[in-house]
Amino acid sequence: MGERVGILSRLFRRSRSEPVSQADLARYMMGEPSWSAIDVDRHSSIAITTVWACVRLITETLASLPLILYRRLPNGGKERAVEHPLYDLLRTAPNTEQTSFLWREQGQGHLLLRGNLYSQIVRGGDGYPQQLWPLDPERMDVERKDGIRRYAYQTKDKKIELPAEDVLHIPGLGWDGIKGYDVITVKAQELGSNVAAARFGAEFFGNAAAPSGYIKMPGVFKDLAAQKRMQQSWEDAHGWGKKHRTAILEQGSEWQAMSIAPEQAQFLETRKFNRTDVAAMFRTPPHMVGDLERATFSNIEEQAIEFVVYTMRPWFVRWEQSLNMRLLPLEDQGIYFWEFLVDGLLRGNAVARWTAYRTAREIGALSADEVRELENMNPIPDGNGQGYFVPANWIPIEKAGELLGQQPAGSTT
Repeated sequence: MGERVGILSRLFRRSRSEPVSQADLARYMMGEPSWSAIDVDRHSSIAITTVWACVRLITETLASLPLILYRRLPNGGKERAVEHPLYDLLRTAPNTEQTSFLWREQGQGHLLLRGNLYSQIVRGGDGYPQQLWPLDPERMDVERKDGIRRYAYQTKDKKIELPAEDVLHIPGLGWDGIKGYDVITVKAQELGSNVAAARFGAEFFGNAAAPSGYIKMPGVFKDLAAQKRMQQSWEDAHGWGKKHRTAILEQGSEWQAMSIAPEQAQFLETRKFNRTDVAAMFRTPPHMVGDLERATFSNIEEQAIEFVVYTMRPWFVRWEQSLNMRLLPLEDQGIYFWEFLVDGLLRGNAVARWTAYRTAREIGALSADEVRELENMNPIPDGNGQGYFVPANWIPIEKAGELLGQQPAGSTT
C-alpha cells in the first residue's frame, strides 16, 4: 500500500448520516456511541486496562489513607476529636457491611466513572449520622425545585424520595452546581477508541495473527446453499484452532487477503497514545499506570509527589469539604473538621527525610516525639521527647544592636 493509513482513519472511521432513531436513543441512554462505532458504558470502560489502573490507583490511594476528625484548638492548632460521636464513623466502619476502606473505595470509584457519590445517611436519636449506605449513581435523579434540592432513588420496584439532609452527595466537576459530569459520556470518544483497539488486537491474535480474506473463484455458485456449503467446509478445515494448515484450492480458486496489517493500522502507536490519553484524562502520572517510556529513576520520586499534589489533593479537598458540610451539624462546623493524613505519601527517601527532620528540629518546628510519630515510632518514655529547641546563638534581629553595644564579660573601660 503506497500511503500509510492510520488506524484512526481506517479502523475507527464511522459514518452517521442517517437520522436519529429509537435505537440511537437507546444506545445513548445505555452508553454513549463513539466515533469508533463502539458503544461505551461503565462495563466496557472499566475493562480498558489503563482505565482500570487509573481507577484502582486513585481509589485505593484515597481509601487507604487515615481520615481523621479533628478539633480546632484556641491557639490555632488541632487535636484528634476522639470523644466526638462521629470520630469512628469514617475511621473504621460507616455501615454494618463495609469497612471505611471499602466504602471510600466504592464511593471514589463512583466519582471517577459516574461523576457523583451518593450515600444515604441514617441518623440516630441525637441527630448525628450513625451509618452511611452507598447508593448507585445510575439510579439517582437530582433536581432543584423551589430552591430545594430533591433526590429520587429508583429501587427495583419503586422510586423513593430522599430528603437532601439524609443524602451525602459528593459531586465531581459539573455545570449546573448540582451533579457532576458523567465521565463515561463526556469521554466516550477516547474510551471508544481504546475499546476498538483492544478488540482489534484480540481479534487479530485470536485469528492466530493470520489476516482474514476471501476465496476468489471463477464462475458463480448455482445457488445460495452451495455457497454456504463451500464456506462451511472452509471453516471446518481452516477455522479457529486450525490455522496454518495447508490449503488446497481447486478449479482456479485464489485466496485474497483483505485485512490491514497491525503496522499499517499503527496498532502499537495507537495503544501507546490511548494509554497516555487515558492517564491524562484521570490526571495520573503515566509511570504509575504502567507507562515507563519517559520515566527515570531520578524523576519518579518527584512524579510521585506531583501525584499527591495535583491528582489526589483536589479529591481530598472535595471529600473533606463535603463531609464537613453534610455530616457535621452547624454548631460543630466551625470547631470540628475531617482531614486526610497525607504526610506519609509526601515522604522522600531516607536521607532527604532525616535531613528535613533535622532542619525542623533545629528551628523548633518539631519535637523529637513528633519526628518519631512521622516515622511510626513510639514516643520517648517519660515525656523526654516533647521539648522544642533552637540554637543558643540565635537571637531576634531587633536584639542584635543591643548585643553589639555590650562589653565582653570581665572587660573594663
